[in-house]
This record gives sequence, C-alpha cells and structure tokens, in this order.
Amino acid sequence: AEFNENLWPALRTRGWKEESDKSGKKVYTYKGNTVKSISAVLDATPRFHPELAKMVSSLISSVHATFTPSEDPHPASSMDIDKMTLKSLKLFLLDCAPLQLLADRKTGNRLSLNKRTLSQLKY
Repeated sequence: AEFNENLWPALRTRGWKEESDKSGKKVYTYKGNTVKSISAVLDATPRFHPELAKMVSSLISSVHATFTPSEDPHPASSMDIDKMTLKSLKLFLLDCAPLQLLADRKTGNRLSLNKRTLSQLKY
C-alpha cells in the first residue's frame, strides 16, 4: 500500500507503466525495461532516478520495520515427525526447499519426486 501511495505516483509521472503480461500478472515497464515485481522496481528505481533513492530506502526501511521474523530461524531444528501436520510440512518446505522444487510445485505439470530427482536439485 505504501508503494502505491508514495512511490508509484512519482514513478508514473516519470514514465513508468503498469501492465499485464500474457499470463495476466502485473509487470512494470520503463523505457523498454520490464520488471515483474515491486521489489524489482525498488531495485531499479535508484539506477534510473537517483533523486528517488532516499524515498526508496525509506520505503524499504519502513517495510522492514513492520516485518516480524519467525520465532525459530531454523525451522528444520524444530521439526517433530510425531506432531507434523500438512500445514507445518508446507511451511517447512517453503522455508527450506530448493527454488527449483518450489517453482515446480506451482505448475500443473509437476515432476515426480523420486529419490533421483530430489538428489539432482541444486541448493
């Protein structure tokens, strides 16, 4: 919300556009450069608009201040097989699984998770 209220109007007046890609997801474009997320816009803004660098850093610090990290920084250390639920397993995988596996789980045509496939994933 803070991005839309504070930074986005300044970017829009400088030529940034919010569009939808082929899959219907939001993308942001500026002079032929396309970024797919707000965090990528925050990374690119100081390069294109140095005058907005202070605004970007204050936005990042305010979001960081509202972020509350989980109690246990190492979820694998608190895994208990006897008390495991589907929700706790899903949270564990989101925290610890390789990015390839996380991306695969979101697709409709998922890989089978045999031992060979899991051993070939990069961490």
